[in-house]
Amino acid sequence: MYPRQSKVLQNSQECFAEKVGSLSEPLIARVSYGISTLVLHYWIRWNWVEWKYRLRGKFRNEFGAHAGFTERELHQLMAPYFREIHQITERYLRSKFAKRLPPSILSFVCWKPIRQIVAPSIYAWAKK
Repeated sequence: MYPRQSKVLQNSQECFAEKVGSLSEPLIARVSYGISTLVLHYWIRWNWVEWKYRLRGKFRNEFGAHAGFTERELHQLMAPYFREIHQITERYLRSKFAKRLPPSILSFVCWKPIRQIVAPSIYAWAKK
């Protein structure tokens, strides 16, 4: 069992997973780490290492990477423990960036094919 899941699954009837929450995971298809909170040196280094492993086909959780999951993979991991699961990445991004981005850009970023590349994480709401 995924270690961070067990604590939440045993102690909570309902959870809302955010970026630092227990059921949120990095998006495996993300293009790069965000630069806003990182020193440029680390941003370049982390993205270089990540892309090196991606190009070798080794950027997967099975190989020890903190690769995260796709929405489908996260849903499959949660399904045995929750009866109701909703992917809320789009809602989360719209609420977080509503005042920071023009509506047309926000709609583009929230469009699923783009969101799967640019979102740093995926977010899910689940109920036992």
